[in-house]
Amino acid sequence: MLLRAYGEWWDPLDVKWGAPQPGGQGALVGRIGRYRGLETDMWDQRGIYVLFQDWRVVYVGKTGERPLGTRLRAHLYDDVAGRWDRFSWYGVRIVNSDGSLGSTPAPTRQVHARDVIATLESILIRVTAPSLNHRRERIPGAQLVVQDAETAPRPLRSYVAGIERQLEDLAERVESLAENA
Repeated sequence: MLLRAYGEWWDPLDVKWGAPQPGGQGALVGRIGRYRGLETDMWDQRGIYVLFQDWRVVYVGKTGERPLGTRLRAHLYDDVAGRWDRFSWYGVRIVNSDGSLGSTPAPTRQVHARDVIATLESILIRVTAPSLNHRRERIPGAQLVVQDAETAPRPLRSYVAGIERQLEDLAERVESLAENA
């Protein structure tokens, strides 16, 4: 197993970012349904992440020495600040049964090519949502962590419907103004 946990389409407005200084720890709080809504904090997760703007990929990064939360918080102030509105992450640290993160796994030579290929394919399909792929891929061996937020992300069609209603209202107002002019 390459990845142990992942979260998709998280809203940065529902993240507790903390202070951007040493010791200013934030929290990326989520829940794992497998453990009946077990709360977990992904701030110290390691792996890769994807930033989205209007549901399109705008940036891909890796955590390296700094944990996921610190890397994401840095993007609130750097050259991509204000240019992303959602993020997904894919982590290598397992979530223990008590919600804590396990240690970062040591490199091993026991990773099979088929596992690497299956994991990469799953991530690429989930992130890019290609129109000809009809199946939603599972990430082998990884647990889905759902963001613990006040409001869950809405499907894209609900945003489109809201925009269409606003456009109809605006068109009616323009017609009304034109008639009265």
